[in-house]
Amino acid sequence: MRFTIKAKLGLSFGLILILFGIAGYFAIASLSGSNDRMRDFSARPFTQTQRVAQLEMMAVDGSKTFLRAMAVPTDAERLKGQANFWPLMPSSNPS
Repeated sequence: MRFTIKAKLGLSFGLILILFGIAGYFAIASLSGSNDRMRDFSARPFTQTQRVAQLEMMAVDGSKTFLRAMAVPTDAERLKGQANFWPLMPSSNPS
């Protein structure tokens, strides 16, 4: 079977377009999967990281309050400092 140069060029160009179309489809499908994984990451591990950062901040605040309480000479000032700290920690309120 003999094809003309025009037919050969047309078939090869068409084949290249089809291959690019298939590669584009797989690229879009891969991006969709990547988007799903990123959405899962932002829903779970990222929020856990945010919670750990909040816990760290609470620990730092607690240690600062403890050091301030140790630095004051009287019990009245120490109780005043504790009163300022307890509203920040609702689950640990001694009342």
